[in-house]
Amino acid sequence: MYQYDVDAKPEQIEAIEWAVPRTGYLLALPISFGKTMCALTIIKRWRAIYGPWKVLLVSTKSICHHTWEEELESWDHLIGTMTYANAAGRNLAAAQQGADITGVNFESLEWYLDLVDEGRVSLPEVLVIDESSKMKAYNAHRVCRLTGLRYVGRSQGRKVVESMGGYVDRFKRRILLSATPNPESYADLFAQEACIDTRRRFGPNITSFRNEFCQRDRSGFGYEVVKAMEPVIEERMKHIMYMPKYDDYLGLPDPLHVRQVVPWTDEEREQYDELEDSLALVLESGKEDCPLDEVEVEAPNAGVLLSKLRQLCSGFIYDHKRTAHRTNTVVAKCDALAEIRERSGDTPLLVFTQFKAEAAHIAERFGDAHIGLPDSLSGWSTNSIPMLVLHPRSAGHGLNLQHGSHICVYYSLPYSYEEWAQSWGRLQRRGQTHQVSAIRLERPNSVEQDVWRTVQGKKAKLSAFFKHMRARRNQT
Repeated sequence: MYQYDVDAKPEQIEAIEWAVPRTGYLLALPISFGKTMCALTIIKRWRAIYGPWKVLLVSTKSICHHTWEEELESWDHLIGTMTYANAAGRNLAAAQQGADITGVNFESLEWYLDLVDEGRVSLPEVLVIDESSKMKAYNAHRVCRLTGLRYVGRSQGRKVVESMGGYVDRFKRRILLSATPNPESYADLFAQEACIDTRRRFGPNITSFRNEFCQRDRSGFGYEVVKAMEPVIEERMKHIMYMPKYDDYLGLPDPLHVRQVVPWTDEEREQYDELEDSLALVLESGKEDCPLDEVEVEAPNAGVLLSKLRQLCSGFIYDHKRTAHRTNTVVAKCDALAEIRERSGDTPLLVFTQFKAEAAHIAERFGDAHIGLPDSLSGWSTNSIPMLVLHPRSAGHGLNLQHGSHICVYYSLPYSYEEWAQSWGRLQRRGQTHQVSAIRLERPNSVEQDVWRTVQGKKAKLSAFFKHMRARRNQT
C-alpha cells in the first residue's frame, strides 16, 4: 500500500488508488472534495514510476493561478514548479520554460497546440482538463482540434468542414476533473468522452450519437437525449468515470437557499408588463423591435427579449449599441442588497451578477465594493473586502472563498445550473464554519421565477445522473 505523505481523507485515497493504474478517465468529484490535491498526487505517483513526466493543465486563468498554484504552495510533497501561458499575452517564454506543470486557459489551448505543431514546445506526457464541462461543446474548434472530432462551421457564408488529427492519443495519460460533468444534458458527455481517449464509446461523430441516443426536441430544430437511452450512456461511462460511493464528505449542513422578494411599484410593474406584451408579440408574430420609453430595443428573437426582461428586473435595459439605460426600477435591488448587508453585520457579502450594468450600479451605490477577482485572495479571506462582486463564470470553479464569508447574494440568477451550483459552492467547502446562505433577489411574477424553475429542473436531471452512477459504484 502506498504511504501517503499528506493527510489525505479515506475517500480521496480511494479515488487516487482507482485512478493511478488507468490511462484516461473523468473524476466526477463533489465540490470541495479536493480534486486538485488528488490530481497532483496521481501525477506524483506516475512520475515516481515512469520518470519526470510534464503536465499540460487546461482550465480557467483563475483556477490555474488561485487553485493549482496555491495547492502546490500548500503541500510540499507535491511536484513543485508551475507556469502559466496564454495566447493573449503571447508569453512564449512561459510555455517554453519547461516547468513540471504548464497551465493554459481554454481560449489559449489552440495557440499552445500551434506551438507544438511548430516544434517550439514539446507536448507534455499528461493532459489535465480541470472543469471539463467547459469542453462539452462538440463543435467548438478547440474541442475538435484536441480530440480529432470533425469540425463543421461557416466561413463567409459557406459551410466549412475540417477533419483534424487530434492530440488526445499523443498524451500518455489524460485526467478530466469536474463536479458537474453534464450540467445541461447527457449530451454534454459526448465531447468530454472524446477528450479521454479515441475509443469513441458514443460513436465517431455527433450524428452517430444523435442517431443512437436522441430525438428531435419540441422546437423541431434541436435534439434531446431519449430518457430510455440515459442508462445506456451511464453504462458506457462507468469504466472511465469515477464517482465516490457517497455524496457528502464535508459534514456541513446543506446550504440555505433563500428567496428575497423585491416588490414592484405600480409604475415599474406597468413598464415590465409593456415589455412582456412585446415578448408575446414576438412569439406570435415575429415582431423584431419594441419601444420602451424613448429607447429603441432590438429584439430579434424570444431569447433576446427574455434577456431584456431580466435586465428590466434589475433596473436597466441595453439598446442595440450595448448602452445601458437605467429605469425607475434601478434602485430596488440595491435597496434590498443594502438591507441584507445591514442584517449581516460585519460578515462580508459575495454578490453574483449577470450584467455589467448591475456591477456598475453596485459599485456606485457601495463605495467599498470590489468588482472582479482581486490579484490576491488574502484580502477576501481576512475580511478586508466587505463586498466582492463577481460574475459566476469568473469564480464558478475551483476557487476557495469559504474563509471570507458564508453569505452569497444573487443579484440576478444565471440560467446555467452549473454556474449556479459552482458559485455558491465557493463557500460550501472544507473549512467553512457556518451554514452557507445563498440569497436570491427576485421580482414577483416575473421572468426571474422562470429562471429559478429552469435551474432547478436541470438540478433534478443532474441529481438523477449522479444517483444512477453512484448506484453502479456501490454494486462494485
